[in-house]
Amino acid sequence: MNFYTYLWLREDGTPYYVGKGQGVRAFKHDRANARRPRSNNRIITQEWPDEASAFEAEKILIAYYGRADNGTGCLRNLTDGGEGASGCKQSPAANEKRSTASRRMWSNSDFKAKVKGRHASFLTPEHQAAAGRKGGSKHSEKQKANCRCIASLGGQAASASGQAGTIAHQRWHVKRGITSTECKLCK
Repeated sequence: MNFYTYLWLREDGTPYYVGKGQGVRAFKHDRANARRPRSNNRIITQEWPDEASAFEAEKILIAYYGRADNGTGCLRNLTDGGEGASGCKQSPAANEKRSTASRRMWSNSDFKAKVKGRHASFLTPEHQAAAGRKGGSKHSEKQKANCRCIASLGGQAASASGQAGTIAHQRWHVKRGITSTECKLCK
């Protein structure tokens, strides 16, 4: 198992989060206090021979760049690093306890109203219009055909304008060197 440390970088190249991981952790998971960069080009990884070395490197990087929460630097990390439980499996009893607490919380109407209130601005037609979205609008027949064709060939679905789907469709074909006689975009 390969362990690594990773840095998430701002657009200007300065780091804002340091972590330790393995597999796809640096590329798939957001932290509670930091969102992963949209571009994988802004993620730097350094592999280590074992987990202990990766933890030590994480602590050194956090100490070097400093944490914003305690006024020592620019990182959004909330700890000095070096801790965590890789591959930790919760017991069935712990999972059931967490599940019961979650069901109890979501069955509370006050809690639901509080959550809905936090997100109410995102549900209004005014907000959707400001974001350029048409809530509940229908796709044109051309857009539906593009989506069906692209999905059937394994490409990305088209956006509302159809442009993103067309580009993804073309990339899919260029990458594989094939065309479809039934596809309107390939003709």
